[in-house]
Amino acid sequence: MSNQTERTPEDSERMLRHVARLAGLGHCVFDLVAHQYESVSEEYARVFGYTIEEFMARFRTLEEDMELVHPEDRAMAVQAYSTSGEISDIEYRILRKDGKVRIVHQVGEYICDEAGAPVRELITLQDITELRGGQAALRESEERKRLEEDLQTTCEYLDSILLNMTAGVAILEGPELRFFRINNTLAHINGLPVEDHLGRPLAEVLRHAAPDIMPRILKVLKTGEIPPPREFSTKLPKDPNQFRWLVESLFPIFGENGEPMAVGAVVLDITERKRLEEEILDISERERRRVGQNLHDDLGQHLTGIGFMAEELEQKLGEIGLPDEAGKVGLMASLVEDAKAKTRSLARGLYPLELNSDGLLLALQNLAKQTEELYGISCLASGELPLAIDKGRIGPPLYRIAQEAVTNAVGHGQPSRIDIGLNTEEGQVVMTVEDDGCGLPEDYEQSDGMGLRIMHYRARSIEGTLEVRNVPGGGTIVKCMV
Repeated sequence: MSNQTERTPEDSERMLRHVARLAGLGHCVFDLVAHQYESVSEEYARVFGYTIEEFMARFRTLEEDMELVHPEDRAMAVQAYSTSGEISDIEYRILRKDGKVRIVHQVGEYICDEAGAPVRELITLQDITELRGGQAALRESEERKRLEEDLQTTCEYLDSILLNMTAGVAILEGPELRFFRINNTLAHINGLPVEDHLGRPLAEVLRHAAPDIMPRILKVLKTGEIPPPREFSTKLPKDPNQFRWLVESLFPIFGENGEPMAVGAVVLDITERKRLEEEILDISERERRRVGQNLHDDLGQHLTGIGFMAEELEQKLGEIGLPDEAGKVGLMASLVEDAKAKTRSLARGLYPLELNSDGLLLALQNLAKQTEELYGISCLASGELPLAIDKGRIGPPLYRIAQEAVTNAVGHGQPSRIDIGLNTEEGQVVMTVEDDGCGLPEDYEQSDGMGLRIMHYRARSIEGTLEVRNVPGGGTIVKCMV
């Protein structure tokens, strides 16, 4: 005898309703001829937030039913109720009784009469809001994972580029300017391993260089402005007893709030280039000295001998009664004297002996005198005496700067007066060359002229600064401070 209890039709119907509720499945029959609902299940009505009685009392026709559909999806829902005889399968949004928006999946199957014409539609409806939400979350998670992988790959590429750049690069963050990133090149410039930088404040890693570096970096972190690149010399852990020449470029790194959160630094070690440039200048200075000495000692002596011979010849021609010829020889002797004076002036310009003897001021005074003689322009050199400076180190560059400034003023400024000053201010040597000419053009910094660049270089070679600007009312001033 079987132990199984036979199910009644009511039991089966109750079980089906339970399964449908668990699955969130509702169904209804829609009369396509009368255009109204014939019946709805409890779950179908519940999806919309109603009981069967409430639903059937309020939503009998298709037009009334459309109130349940989200306005943007109603055209699609109306199409699903067509009488084409095809099975409809759509997803759309509904508006529940409580005002909430849900997403449903609807499948419609048509029941035809004996002639094959659709007369009823059996509709199955399922609330899939959580399913679609889960799928959206899954897609979002997958997209986020993909973006994270792309970001990681990009960071790896950037790290590889950063670590292998020939320029030194570092990222410093926070008010203590801690090293967040640094590449091998800059670590080598500093003379420390990469690991000895990371996470440590700049002032701790580069004790000697910090006073030269930190103020500019902190200003960038505060203002977010990009300063112009600069050349400077400082001492590094690599060799704390020697100055290294560096070119530094800084840029801000902004956070999500739009404020600077870190500073990037690009550094080039130009110590070797500076050494070669200084060597070239030394060679140039030695060549100037050699040519100047040759003009003074060789050509000058020859001209002196020719002058004596001309004077002697003039005297003899006069004694033998040839006054016209004697006058011509006298004129020749006078021209030789002029050539001697110009040779002497040229020799002093190439090699001012005073830089190694009586001082820079005397050399500048001779430069002023030569300028007056050659160009007919009033030129005066004045300054404090005595001036305690290392003439052997800064004398030649300062003299060459003054010489170039005077040449530029005469060649481009059309001045009537040039003043050369040499003084001390707060322990610094200050040399100025000022004229009353027409001044500098607005685009003078973009010009291709070498003079201005050479003056700037000579100033940097003695750890000085050079300022070139127009004077209110007309004229130009060149100021070098060491």
